[in-house]
Amino acid sequence: MAIHNQKKEKKNDVSKRVLIHAVARKKQQMQKNQMPGFGLTEENGRSQVEPETSQNKDFKLDE
Repeated sequence: MAIHNQKKEKKNDVSKRVLIHAVARKKQQMQKNQMPGFGLTEENGRSQVEPETSQNKDFKLDE
């Protein structure tokens, strides 16, 4: 019984993490829409710029 509960908790952790990422990505996208050219800050770093844009394209298709 205890093992089953642990598995359930882990599953919830993963879904929460996915949800947090989705919300963060949405917030980031909204910021980019509000201030064009502001999304590419030094914080993101150049390595993240390309994957981010591809993720945003996928996100727009889902809407």
